[in-house]
Amino acid sequence: MIYYQQKKDFLIKYFKKVKNRKSVKVVIYDLYKPYYEVVKICFPNAIFVADPFHYTSYVTKGLDNVRLRLVHKYESDKTSYGYRLLKNRINCILLLKSFSETKSEIRKRKDKEEKYNKGITNKKTKDKFNDFWYGVMKIKRNNTFVEVFKIDRLNEVLKIDTDLAKAYSLKEEFLRITINVKYENTKEELEKWIKKFNKSEIPEMIDAAKIIKNWLEPIVNSFKDERYSNGFTEANNNTIDKIIDRAYGYKKIWIF
Repeated sequence: MIYYQQKKDFLIKYFKKVKNRKSVKVVIYDLYKPYYEVVKICFPNAIFVADPFHYTSYVTKGLDNVRLRLVHKYESDKTSYGYRLLKNRINCILLLKSFSETKSEIRKRKDKEEKYNKGITNKKTKDKFNDFWYGVMKIKRNNTFVEVFKIDRLNEVLKIDTDLAKAYSLKEEFLRITINVKYENTKEELEKWIKKFNKSEIPEMIDAAKIIKNWLEPIVNSFKDERYSNGFTEANNNTIDKIIDRAYGYKKIWIF
């Protein structure tokens, strides 16, 4: 079903038509309060599960907002080393990326390695640490580029400001919890993490901690099973958005 409305009253009216709604056990949703209210009314026996992508994005967005604050600080001199580092697209991605491999990245790497070993593909798998975190300085000798030394991109960026380094460390700690901590210990670990965020005195990260605290129970529920995710739904939404972009004005849902 593709909804052409996201209003609470419309969704309640629609879901109340579902005959077996009281047998629904789990509902996964993003951190949007009207959805929470719809689920509470229409699916009284379901547990609420926050989608991991959405709650993680609040933490990474907090870190990126720290970076943007520093960009504004340095923009009076756009030729400065700090400004260029903070505006560099690759550096922006690296800041938000998990330093250690996530579970999905491990699965993808092993799958690629297996295909390479079987001869299905001739592309070698990239080493996350060496291929992503380091930039390479090269000079031209005898018409060929020769590697001179490697640049630790991450440390170069984090040295710019203590707030950025601290925010990055807190982000990494949050990702460590999402990757390694078991369900039984999740609430305790997240509560410790929230306290650290509040003590950081970084406004952008304190705002992120408030959101995690407000939605703590649904976030903890997402650790019960790593398969809990809105990934499939979000992929379909992305496909629909692309169709709309290419529809040249055909935006009415009944035209699809």
